[in-house]
Amino acid sequence: MRVEHRDDQLPGHVAGVRLADMGDPAAELAAYFQARTPVPDEELIRLTSASRGAGHSWASIAAACQVRRRWDTKGVVFGPGGRTPPTGAGLLYQATQGAEERSLAGAAIRQA
Repeated sequence: MRVEHRDDQLPGHVAGVRLADMGDPAAELAAYFQARTPVPDEELIRLTSASRGAGHSWASIAAACQVRRRWDTKGVVFGPGGRTPPTGAGLLYQATQGAEERSLAGAAIRQA
C-alpha cells in the first residue's frame, strides 16, 4: 500500500488526515507525539493548559495526539506512579499531573 503525504500532513497519517493549524496548542502537542520526541515538562503543562483553555477536552487532546494506551506515551511524556484510567485522556492527564509535580518541586528547590 502506498501512502501519499501532503506538506501539511503528519508523517504516518494516510492521505486526507491533515495537520491542524499549528496555532492550535493541541496540534503543537500532537506534533511531539507524531515525531516520538520527549515533551519537556513546562511545554506539556503549557500546551495542555492552553488546549483546555481553548475548549479542548482531555479526550480530544488525547485523540489529536493519538494516545490510546500506555505504549503511545512511552518516551514522549512521563507520568507519576499510580493508577490512571486506561484511556488516552487518563494517560495524558496523568502525564500532565506528573509534569506539574516535577515543575513545582523544581521551583521549591530553586527557592530554597
